[in-house]
Amino acid sequence: MSTPPCLARLSQAPSVLAYQPSSCSLAVATRDTVVVLERQDRSPPQVWTSWPNGNPRLSQVTSLQFANSQDRGLLIAGADDGSVRLWRGWQARNEQPSLVTGWHLAPEMVPQSLAGSRVSVGLVLAWDQRSRMLAGAGDLRNIRIR
Repeated sequence: MSTPPCLARLSQAPSVLAYQPSSCSLAVATRDTVVVLERQDRSPPQVWTSWPNGNPRLSQVTSLQFANSQDRGLLIAGADDGSVRLWRGWQARNEQPSLVTGWHLAPEMVPQSLAGSRVSVGLVLAWDQRSRMLAGAGDLRNIRIR
């Protein structure tokens, strides 16, 4: 890698990162906000758009996945309270993305902030575009597939 690293500053520490497979978009989740960064040519990444994920105050985003990346893409955000939200419209610069749907994939999960001394990984997601299936796991011994 011969190119020097670029730096992007955020207002909160990032908790998870996800590259969009067919563009230069990088989704970054902080505790309660999703930020999409774009990099044009070799310039430093710039904030393209950002929005609140809408999770409760004590939970945080722990997983991001891009879906339908060849078409009008969706961004899937999973939080450590077991909730999943699908967002559309993140490709438009400085526009507020809209919530397509949301549900509790693992309602029995406890947010990391309430886990006490127990180590918590939150909700971890994996999206398979071919089968259009979403898998989720976390602090439970189960993997849920939807």
